[in-house]
Amino acid sequence: MGKNGAKVLKRIVIYTLILFFMGLPTFFWVTYRLEVKRAFYPIESAAAYFTIQCSEVAPGWMYEALEYAIFEGWALANQLAYVSPEGELHHCESGWLGPVIFSSKIDKNTRFRFASMSKLFVADTALEFINDELLKLDDDLIKFLPALNEVQDRRVEQIKVEQLLTHSAGFDRERSGDPMFTPWRKPWCPYQPERLASLTLDFYPGERFVYSNLGYCFLGIVVEQVSGQEFKDLISTRYALKSKRVKFVENEYFPDEVEYDFRNSNFFGREYTSSFDFHALSSSAGLSGNASALADKVNIMLSRKPLNLLSGFPVKNCDVGLLENCFGYGLFEYRLDDQSFSVYIQSGHLFGMAGSVVIDEFGGVTVRLGNGAPNGPANDGMNKFLYKTLANYYNQY
Repeated sequence: MGKNGAKVLKRIVIYTLILFFMGLPTFFWVTYRLEVKRAFYPIESAAAYFTIQCSEVAPGWMYEALEYAIFEGWALANQLAYVSPEGELHHCESGWLGPVIFSSKIDKNTRFRFASMSKLFVADTALEFINDELLKLDDDLIKFLPALNEVQDRRVEQIKVEQLLTHSAGFDRERSGDPMFTPWRKPWCPYQPERLASLTLDFYPGERFVYSNLGYCFLGIVVEQVSGQEFKDLISTRYALKSKRVKFVENEYFPDEVEYDFRNSNFFGREYTSSFDFHALSSSAGLSGNASALADKVNIMLSRKPLNLLSGFPVKNCDVGLLENCFGYGLFEYRLDDQSFSVYIQSGHLFGMAGSVVIDEFGGVTVRLGNGAPNGPANDGMNKFLYKTLANYYNQY
């Protein structure tokens, strides 16, 4: 082989190696993007740990809870707020508004989506209307659906307001699907509530508890009918949402909203918002804000008399040792067999985020919002951790 041939061969080898080492990462990024992102999470979580900051005199357990959220909850950006039984607000934060390290750190005012934690607002509104004798727990749902014609399933006529509150109205999304969260399909509730007339229920109203976004869509229609106001206007006015920077979400992200982490969402990414109708989801998953604002609002809800969010307990013949099993008025009760301590929880989960409202039996309110979620049950681990942590905290006194 001549000198020119050797040069050509050398160039071929060099270019091949360059293309290989450039192409290999590209191949893995394109083909296994989520796996690559997951592989980097331990490094990112170690960096996020050093961003944890808490308000002055915040209880030590709050720092530990953020550690758990980062390392086990797959959320780098978190807010944790705690209103003590004495009414003192404490808060902690971790992570960044956008890309890891290369964006501003989040603070107590950074916006997160509330997801299903939004349900607490419609539940509380219904309970206050009941307290004011504008509504009754045993009112029939069909009373508030004037356009409803003769129903195909006579059990629909038996649905009560209380069963909407307690997720026991007869809707089972495991059997018949969830029309509120079917991708690329516009929900028929709240736009065409009369379609309930042609629906076959999955079980007799009041027979059992099954979490239902559809039930809370109808509860939103009920409070709308009672008040005579459009749902968003009603909630915005009653809770002075603007003063706390709480807003209803649409299909676009807000400028002050955290960037969500979709590495465990599998199919859906940042563009998932275009696949769902967030206006229709206003009463079941429609609000956004920060953990401190949500904790403050929930704390006020607990002062309602005679009925409030905790009035639906205890639930008879129900195993409170199972998460999301024993529903009351917008919350589920959780208590381990070897403990006398109870908490009442409403979790929230959308693609790329998870969070929980946890009300303890002493009147404390804890809210955690995170910009990511594990690959599996989004909030179970965090809720169990908060339960044990709060139980130990109160046992000290």
